[in-house]
Amino acid sequence: MNKYEGFLAGYPHIVNAAGTLTRLGGTLMRPETVQAMADASAHFFDMAEPQAWASEVIADATGAEAGHVTSDAAAALTLAAAACIAGLNPRTMEELPSTQARNEIIIARPHRNSYDHALCQDHESEVKRWRKMLELVANRLMGLETLEVRLSPEDQSGRFPVAEVRFDEARLHRSAVEISRELASGRPRIMLNEQNAREGILLIDPFNLDTEGAEAIVSRLLDLCAP
Repeated sequence: MNKYEGFLAGYPHIVNAAGTLTRLGGTLMRPETVQAMADASAHFFDMAEPQAWASEVIADATGAEAGHVTSDAAAALTLAAAACIAGLNPRTMEELPSTQARNEIIIARPHRNSYDHALCQDHESEVKRWRKMLELVANRLMGLETLEVRLSPEDQSGRFPVAEVRFDEARLHRSAVEISRELASGRPRIMLNEQNAREGILLIDPFNLDTEGAEAIVSRLLDLCAP
């Protein structure tokens, strides 16, 4: 039995008797909800305004003090935890997820579930992992005369370290922008941050980087930038 059409046609139909589970798509939306989303998608908004209206509707329906629309349960837990930690302090909000404010979350045992991972943010261990990835790249490229890798303790947001790769564009006979395009067109496709590319610099953001990805970056840069 397959009731799907279009790009979902190849997927088997599911009879959902398990409940409103995110991994199964949550729940079905009413036609008027789908229409409202389609209508909204054709316009721009200051999202704080419809969120404020939605908060009133959710509060009225649930009896809560306020409400907030999120993409899923994990996002709801993350935002709720952030609100409890930061409160109304803008400075603490900017520091998240690294903060010296309240940073311990206590969950009643009956409420523990797989979505707890949304609350497990050990920032110090994450920073160590990010630095390890960047140091791997920097050490492997050390001595290459056509580029220089400099580790920066944090990016402009102040949340995590980054690596600046400055290219000797004259010796390479290509710009940082061109190198970025070549990285993006290879296999695997490697995307570096281009915000300083006009200055001959590409940034390596470690937030989503693993060892395999770091090795791929090293391999491609060696291929492109070896004298």
